[in-house]
Amino acid sequence: MKIPFLFTVVALQVIAFQLVWARLNRRLPDMLIGNREMPPATASAVDEFRRNAGRARFALGVLYMIVLALVAFVLPLDPHGQKIGLATVSLVSSATMLIGFFTDVTKIRRLSASLPDPSTRVASLRPRSIASSYPIVLEALPILITLATIGGTIWAMQHGAALNGIGPWVRPAAQVFYILLTVSLSIFQVRTGSCLTWKARSLQSSPEEAVALTDRIIRLELRYLFICRVAMALLFGIMQVRHIRIAMGSPDSDALQLTEWAILAVVLGQLIIYLLRHPMRSARPSIPLDKAHPENGGVR
Repeated sequence: MKIPFLFTVVALQVIAFQLVWARLNRRLPDMLIGNREMPPATASAVDEFRRNAGRARFALGVLYMIVLALVAFVLPLDPHGQKIGLATVSLVSSATMLIGFFTDVTKIRRLSASLPDPSTRVASLRPRSIASSYPIVLEALPILITLATIGGTIWAMQHGAALNGIGPWVRPAAQVFYILLTVSLSIFQVRTGSCLTWKARSLQSSPEEAVALTDRIIRLELRYLFICRVAMALLFGIMQVRHIRIAMGSPDSDALQLTEWAILAVVLGQLIIYLLRHPMRSARPSIPLDKAHPENGGVR
């Protein structure tokens, strides 16, 4: 894969994970606390969070972009070294997003726990699970793709492919990393209770409506994370196949390159749209408009 293309892919990932995701983090107090009356100390802590949210993430995003440009276009590295550098920035950016998100959510949930409980129930009495969103057996798919990638790499090494050092294992390592990342996010979504903002809670006509809306949103998010898990495992698997083909003296495949483009376009496009639309879910009505109240967008 050409270095300018790899640079573009990782740059889009940095933009999504560091810059766009910061927009979501600024809304965490609205989503997890809302407009409740707060003691001065809690209100001050929330205001400080809003002021500082995203600053470190934005600075890291700019830093990662500078490093990307240096690795891809300035430093005297061979193509192999450039690819290793770009892959490293990609993994570090992903880890930064995950750690920062968990840290921010934990901080806001700690503040929320010190306030009175909401009057509208938003959590179901039965425990949620990933299996309620899609057949759990499908989780074997990204794992099988990763195992096939590792097995194919070992087979190629035993059959004379020019694969040396840690380079051939970067893509399988990225597969494992993204599987662990998205599974962690899925478990986090299942265990954190309601994903509704306080505004959304106030618009629900009953606790049952709030629970049903929460379940629908979490189900959609879990399915999206699963699709990302499979897509990224497949993408790195195809990249590894192309690398092995070239190492064994075969010509590069235009069809495989086109497939990579298609996967990347879908995953990155969906990710950016998802992040940009994420805070807007508080405005969704929970009942048909002909039965809704005016404040929910309908008529009496």
